[in-house]
Amino acid sequence: MTNYFNKTFRSYGTNFFDPKRFKPVKNRSVGFNKPTGGFWGSWISGSGSWKEFCINNQYEIKSLRKFVDFRIKPNSKVLILKRVKDFGKIKKFILRKDRDYLFPIYDWEKIARCYDVIIFDYPAVQREIGYNTDKFTGLDVWDVFSVLICNLSSITIVPQKR
Repeated sequence: MTNYFNKTFRSYGTNFFDPKRFKPVKNRSVGFNKPTGGFWGSWISGSGSWKEFCINNQYEIKSLRKFVDFRIKPNSKVLILKRVKDFGKIKKFILRKDRDYLFPIYDWEKIARCYDVIIFDYPAVQREIGYNTDKFTGLDVWDVFSVLICNLSSITIVPQKR
């Protein structure tokens, strides 16, 4: 079992962390199963990281030059979605089923009120159930190993040596 409290994660796009810019987690429009707001991060590098995704897809390469590293505080309430069985933890937060594909659409605002941090290990779930991951989870637009911070008091910013 991975101890996520001992890991350093990275949020790309800026070298400066400004808590005043943090916005609460909100649901998006119908059919888009990824919330807005929060503070997003991923593994620093390696399989399933945002960095790997950007390089492999030639996407937002320049944004990788700027980043903020952070750690999750040990007392944080963390929702870990790493195995198929983990999705049972959020069944009660299903708003509806998508009309076309029948995957669940989750109420991220309610989930964010229950958890400080959401970790979705997309590569691990994909290894377990194959390429139907998107239809099973409905989280196809998460793309990579994702860390969504719902409560800023649950993280510590790691000072950068530049």
